[in-house]
Amino acid sequence: SNRLDYKDRSTCILFGDGAGAVVLGHSNGKDDGEILATDIQSDGDLWQLIHVPAGGSRRPPSQEVLQEGLHYLKMQGNDVFKHAVRTLVSSAHKIMSSQGITSGEIDWFIPHQANIRIMEVVAERLEFPSEKVIMTVHKYGNTSAASIPVALDEGVRSGQIRKGDLVLVNSFGAGLTWGAALFRY
Repeated sequence: SNRLDYKDRSTCILFGDGAGAVVLGHSNGKDDGEILATDIQSDGDLWQLIHVPAGGSRRPPSQEVLQEGLHYLKMQGNDVFKHAVRTLVSSAHKIMSSQGITSGEIDWFIPHQANIRIMEVVAERLEFPSEKVIMTVHKYGNTSAASIPVALDEGVRSGQIRKGDLVLVNSFGAGLTWGAALFRY
């Protein structure tokens, strides 16, 4: 990726390139699957935790921007970790509470594939056993917005996720933004 500084091991070893999409259609009832609940939040005051300092409209690309490496992704890893764990757990609890369910009633948990450490801590705090957590980060790295669609696809293709299964996904990213969704596949 042209947004990663390959000399910065705090970011370059985490990310992979990928694309994913989920196609939604009209549902004729529970057997077709359905979105049960969603939650999305943001806190623009925390933008500096994950950002690209320049290269956009506020500070357009220039020779100076390139020489200073300001077009590369910058991340405050420890602060991102703390924020991600706290907000991902909170968002998932909000979703489960809204539906009156516990993690024990959910068939699969697909967290944003940011890094294994965040995923394991979030799953543990939500009381999801590892065999109910779909992980692909070890294969593809953090594919950003594609990570959940890619993991969902792998879960379906492998036969783990089946029609009628209850699936919880949650994610976070630059901005900072975070959220969760619960659906029946």
